[in-house]
Amino acid sequence: MKHVLTTVIGIHLFLTMIYSIISPKLQEEWSDKNGLPVHLALSHIETKKYWWKCSVCQGEYLCSIPIRKEVRDSCPYCNDEQPLKGYNTISDIHPELTSYWSNKNIQKIDEITLSEAKNKKYIWLCDCCNLEFNEKLSIVLDKFSNINNRELKKICPYCNKKIPKPEESLGYKKSFLKSEWLENINGDIYNVFANSNDIIEWICRKCHRNYKAKISNRAEDDKCCPYCSNRKLIEGINDLATTHPHLIKEWSSLNDKQLNCLTNKSSYKAWWKCNVCSETYQQVIKDKLTSKKSCPYCRKIKVLKGFNDLATTHPLVIKEWSALNDRESCSVICNSNYRAWWKCSLCKGEYQQTVKKKILMKESCCPYCQNNEVLKGFNDLETTHKHLMNEWDYLNNILLADPTAINEKYQQTVWWICKENSNHRYKLKINEKIKYEKRSLISCSICKGLRRKQEHFVRLKM
Repeated sequence: MKHVLTTVIGIHLFLTMIYSIISPKLQEEWSDKNGLPVHLALSHIETKKYWWKCSVCQGEYLCSIPIRKEVRDSCPYCNDEQPLKGYNTISDIHPELTSYWSNKNIQKIDEITLSEAKNKKYIWLCDCCNLEFNEKLSIVLDKFSNINNRELKKICPYCNKKIPKPEESLGYKKSFLKSEWLENINGDIYNVFANSNDIIEWICRKCHRNYKAKISNRAEDDKCCPYCSNRKLIEGINDLATTHPHLIKEWSSLNDKQLNCLTNKSSYKAWWKCNVCSETYQQVIKDKLTSKKSCPYCRKIKVLKGFNDLATTHPLVIKEWSALNDRESCSVICNSNYRAWWKCSLCKGEYQQTVKKKILMKESCCPYCQNNEVLKGFNDLETTHKHLMNEWDYLNNILLADPTAINEKYQQTVWWICKENSNHRYKLKINEKIKYEKRSLISCSICKGLRRKQEHFVRLKM
């Protein structure tokens, strides 16, 4: 028994001597926390961990003796494997970041190593807008590499308009849209700008159907929902057969679509059968619904023989329709601007006038009957004032006027022969001559003793 004990003690003393010679650093870094000297620990299980105090960082850590012996740099603090406050944390290496570190982070800035945190996102407090945002530590360090320009403003998503500030967000400016916002598809409504031009999906608060619309176009009473604004069809809800059943009577069989396949906003140019004139015509659906009268025949835009043509609506007027016209009276309507020829029932003279004006004028629009134009044998001076032709100086008026081509409204002065003295020639306007005759006054200026300028005229030789 003594022999065995002596052998064990000898081996222990031998190992102690070997470690004391080969690894003096182990003895130096052996921690007092272990409660026993290093040479006594050698007799214990090799995998058991002991406390060591690093000679570099003064940090204490657990490690087994064999691993500590084999690995020179086994300190987890020096290897940046574990944080040691005051030595290898972010606040120790980059103290300038401490003021930007948010309290909302799970870990404190002095509890994380640089290698552990470099590619992770943390919450930062912007020094410009005082708002918090998430960003990788590596990106923040990159922006802080310039000592003279250390500002989070350059990477702050609020300052750089990547994320809206609370007062700029859609949720703040247009809170009424919260009921239409699809958070599972679009994300947080407070992370979207109110003036964004992005086209996203919405759910209508009225019809509860999904649709897409631009964010900036949305307003409280907008018509962005294509179903509620009848731009998209829901049969039985907003089709024409449901919303405007009275149109079924006017829907023509010429159409290749049915009313229940269209809405009131449709641009489909449909055929319609008028329930007044029974004629078919084409018109876009949305125009049909907005106009009071849509039938072009009832509105007198197009001619329908036997319904709105001039021969049907004004049979008395067409009695004056002239054979000179290149169109028939049944091919025009009463409001037409066609300049037609008319034959006056009174003077038998033919003149031109638009159909529209002819219908509108209550009195005769004949220019001859109105004395606006001259018709030989009806209203010419020779016909209406035949008694004056005895005093008309045909020879001297040959270049001035023809009594069969003018009427009493003629404004130029003409030559007359005095009926008292055929040698007297004088000039006078026709209307003045008629006035003198009506009043039985002397019209000859020579007989009245008025001096006249020397004028050249041809004296008729008898």
